[in-house]
Amino acid sequence: MRRIAAPLATLLLAVALGACADGDGGPRDPGSPTPPASSPGSPSPDPGSPSPRPSDTPRPPMPTASPPPGQPVLTLTGRVYAGVETGCQLLEYGGTEYLLVWQGGRLPTDRTVTVRGYPDPGVNTICMQGTPFVVLEVVSD
Repeated sequence: MRRIAAPLATLLLAVALGACADGDGGPRDPGSPTPPASSPGSPSPDPGSPSPRPSDTPRPPMPTASPPPGQPVLTLTGRVYAGVETGCQLLEYGGTEYLLVWQGGRLPTDRTVTVRGYPDPGVNTICMQGTPFVVLEVVSD
């Protein structure tokens, strides 16, 4: 009897755990049909197609090229330096550290530049330093 008890207990445990799972991690009513893998009308991924490259994935919207109504355009001159996070560039002006948000590429670091734009603290960035400053124009570099 003892030789049968251990394998029987293991079998019952496996059956019990298998009965609880439905593939998406949640409980399923035994009488309900199994949901389809994808909803009708939605394209299913082609196993032969390449996965999207990081540049193809949607990105959060960039700030607009003009300041919001009532927001003045400022001209800042200061030395550009690299932030703690890769790709982040900062400029200090008047005792405030500004994170340069610019679609035009990278500015030369350790050089004094003049930029025109506006502060936009609501911009989402990966950079953990400075007040985001949307650069509309690089006046000199």
